[in-house]
Parts: sequence; structure tokens; C-alpha cells
Amino acid sequence: MFLEPHWRVLTIGDGDLSFSYCLAQQQSVATVVASSLDSESEVIAKYRHQYTQYFKENKQEYYPGLDINKPEQFPKTLQGRFDAVIFQFPLITAQASRRKLTSHQYSSNLLNRQLLHHFLRHSKQYFLDPNGPMVAIITSKDVKPYCHWNIEGSLNHGLSMPYLGWLNFDLDAFPNYRIRNVDRDKFVKKTLAKSYYFAAKPSPLLAKQVTANRYAGARFCSLCRCGPMLTQQEWAQHQESKRHQQMLTFEKDWLAWLNER
Repeated sequence: MFLEPHWRVLTIGDGDLSFSYCLAQQQSVATVVASSLDSESEVIAKYRHQYTQYFKENKQEYYPGLDINKPEQFPKTLQGRFDAVIFQFPLITAQASRRKLTSHQYSSNLLNRQLLHHFLRHSKQYFLDPNGPMVAIITSKDVKPYCHWNIEGSLNHGLSMPYLGWLNFDLDAFPNYRIRNVDRDKFVKKTLAKSYYFAAKPSPLLAKQVTANRYAGARFCSLCRCGPMLTQQEWAQHQESKRHQQMLTFEKDWLAWLNER
């Protein structure tokens, strides 16, 4: 993960605070402010190993109960203070998924895209300093269903947060970081993951660090993240495939939701 040493960083939805703890311990950035979706009491009750006490003892800022979907509840003390906002392995909770699926008939794919879209929108609007680089980072698994969210494509549609590229996420670089199950005190199996970078301003240095979307070319299917397809027959076979039809459905639902806004 590429971070400038002078950056002021806010972490979003850091379940047990272990990622924020690693950043603070490594002193790889100037400032680390942590947040969790759960309340402090819920974090303590849910996780056997958590770092709420570390932030208290070291008088470092920690904001429990911060829901990236609800800007009306954002603390004013956080507004416009940060160079980068980081969301590690975002995933909508099972409880929220059941509630929204019941009330709106939304798919899990759409709900997770909404979550990440709100993260990008609200990071720029509320948390990022207009005088800084204004970077938002999403780290996500590079397997299904996470790679079905089209993070490199239409996720930032309608937002002034251009996608810059990705870096492989090296979990070993954060020795005390444990990727948690979003709903309970269980570790998630280590797997391939990428950190996706978005920025409201041009950043030549950052652009040199990241890898651009390799599936954006004319012979590639950016939705399915595959290619190159060299003949018309290959294209036709791919377009008729179950995989492509599923991704078209996801994308159609996503664009319909965006148009409703």
C-alpha cells in the first residue's frame, strides 16, 4: 500500500481497529484517525483482540459508530482534515443486507456498490482536505463476489473522483492486522487483494506507483475483466456466456440506481 509519510489518514469501518493500530505503530503516515461502524462497547464485546485501549492510552482519535452511509451523523471535528481516507475490505453487514433486501429487493451486489459509492462521495465531500491530494483508497479481495463490483469501472460514476489504478495489498506488511469477518469475531482467510486508488486531483507521483486498469482496452471486456479477445467469434461467445450475462445484469441494476438519485 502506497502512502505518503506526510499524509493525514482516516480509516473507515476498521472493525477491531487492528489496521489503524498498525499504521499508528509503524508511523508510516503523519496522523492516523480510526473509526468503526460498531459502537465502542460493541467492538469490545465482539472482538477478543481489539485496540480501543491503545487509542485511549495514547490519546489518539477514535470515532466509534461512524456509518459512511449517513453524512448527517458525521462528527464536524473530522471534516476537511485528511489527505487520504482508507476503507479496508468493505462489505455490507448481513443484518443490513437482510433489511434492505426485504424492503427494496436490492441484490447484495448492488448494496455493496452503494456502500463504496457513498464512501467515495462522502470522503471527498466531508473528510478530505481540499488543499491536499484528496485520495480515497478501497482495499478489496480479488475474488468473487468482490471482483463483481466493477470498482475499476462505473463505481465512481457521477463523482469527481477519478480512478487512478491499483496496487497488490501485502498483508504481511501489517503484522498485527487481522482481516475480520464483518459480523463476528472470526478471521477471514488470507487471499489475493488489491488496493484501488481514487483521487480528486491529478497526482503524477501516485500515478507512477499504481497499475492502470488492464481491461480497459478495445479487445477486453472490462465488466468481466477478461481478454484480449482477438476475433469476432471470441467476442460473440463471450457475450453469450453466463458470466457476461450476469455482469450485464449487475451493471444494469447499478446504472438504474444511479439514475434514480
